[in-house]
Amino acid sequence: MTDQSNVATRSPASPETDQPNIASRFPAMPKSQLARLTNGKRSKTVDGRSAEARRLRDLEYLFAEPLGGLARLPEAARQLVRRTAALAVASEQMSERVARGEPVDALELARVASTLNRLTLRLERFQRQQAGKSQAPSLAEYVARHAAQKAPA
Repeated sequence: MTDQSNVATRSPASPETDQPNIASRFPAMPKSQLARLTNGKRSKTVDGRSAEARRLRDLEYLFAEPLGGLARLPEAARQLVRRTAALAVASEQMSERVARGEPVDALELARVASTLNRLTLRLERFQRQQAGKSQAPSLAEYVARHAAQKAPA
């Protein structure tokens, strides 16, 4: 069983956990009343050791990292990251089938590519919005600025 408390330090090459534990956002509810995903776990029916599952986790991490990580994202943005990563994996699988000469539904491939493009554009827009927000100064910056204002000139 993996430790669900240390999400921020995981690397994309060796993910230690599947999801951030966001159960702390529901202090009035016991964990037993929350969904597995809310508690930071994936479905029991999905084996997270497959190449596709590992790629999905890596992409989720890579898409969420510039936004501050999955744990810091609001649920809507977290869902956007998950859906984008899932479609990217599906697109990669379809491209591999094309490269092997296997038949692929061209309409399905076009839909996946178009939807993936729209989702990545939404992620980029969200990232720009986050970058445009003013960041609160750290405690050290606040103290230094306050001290500089009070210091006699």
